[in-house]
Amino acid sequence: MTVIDALKFTKKHLLEEHWQPSITDRSPRSEWEKSGSKNIIERAREKIEEILATHKVKPLEKDVEREMAKIIKEKQKLSRNKTKIT
Repeated sequence: MTVIDALKFTKKHLLEEHWQPSITDRSPRSEWEKSGSKNIIERAREKIEEILATHKVKPLEKDVEREMAKIIKEKQKLSRNKTKIT
């Protein structure tokens, strides 16, 4: 691959592959100040609140749920047996 080929590849893929965390603020200072001057901790807390408010947990598949219940029941039984004084 030549340097020209590498530059073409970079130009083609740069915007597709570039990732920026959603809690960073890359705007100019004047815009950042107008929008409330939130630091990264404040933006992270807001993101956490948003995720907790909107995230929907997918239910477990029935066979997975049954297997987990079976494991829990077995462990509870073992735990009860260990606490008995003989």
